[in-house]
Amino acid sequence: MAYTNQLTGTIPTELGGILSLTNLNIYGNQFTGNIPSQFAARSFKFLSLNSNQLSGRIPSGLFSFTGCYSMSFSDNRLTGSIPSELISLSVISRLNLNDNLLTGTIPSEVGALTKLAYMYFNDNRLMGTIPTALAALTGLKNLRLHNNTFTGTIPSELASLTSLTYLGLNNNLLADLGSACPGPPSEPPANPPMPPAYPPSLAPSLPVTSVPTLSTTSSPTSSPTSSSPTNSRVCCSILMQNAMMRCILEHIGINVTDRPSSVANICNIAC
Repeated sequence: MAYTNQLTGTIPTELGGILSLTNLNIYGNQFTGNIPSQFAARSFKFLSLNSNQLSGRIPSGLFSFTGCYSMSFSDNRLTGSIPSELISLSVISRLNLNDNLLTGTIPSEVGALTKLAYMYFNDNRLMGTIPTALAALTGLKNLRLHNNTFTGTIPSELASLTSLTYLGLNNNLLADLGSACPGPPSEPPANPPMPPAYPPSLAPSLPVTSVPTLSTTSSPTSSPTSSSPTNSRVCCSILMQNAMMRCILEHIGINVTDRPSSVANICNIAC
């Protein structure tokens, strides 16, 4: 391990020649250049290259590690598309590709990663529709696809992900639900009227408690329109009393009454 240091330069290609090397963790440095293609000849079980300054494409051979359970390339400057070779990652439980410059679509082969629990593809330039193949990942707990350019609708098949506790879809180009869902709660008046004053003898004996309010904010990259509040891509805080969130979840088939524990932590769905 050589993580969280100030190491610079390129990643030594000689590391790919160490036959016994199965775990490599060099995150949090300042490595530049490409990921060595020699790494594809190794059978890594754990590979973490995140939080560096790596660029170029991810060698497709890295997605052929049948025994790899964790792979992270997040927070770099990697480009190119996600290769279909990832179908070979049969036992992987964590795949972090977030915060890069990846383009293209999510390959349908992702549905073969049945052990996957954490899938971070957010903050890239991915496009196309959200693949229905994700419904096969029944053990998925955390799905982050926000801050991309996905289009289309939220697949109803996602309702089968009963282990899901976090769903991030905000800041995409997903179609809104139109009249199917209400807009965000209206803002309270700037100067709400004062409650009537009580004579001292009739003052309420119970303490006054504050009522929590739900704040909704539009994405800084979106352009809210006054004609349709749902077009503002509201990033909904997960509060069960939020009518918009309940409507979206029920729209894709998740019954918030039957599954309150799962729904309670799902957040960041774009409208």
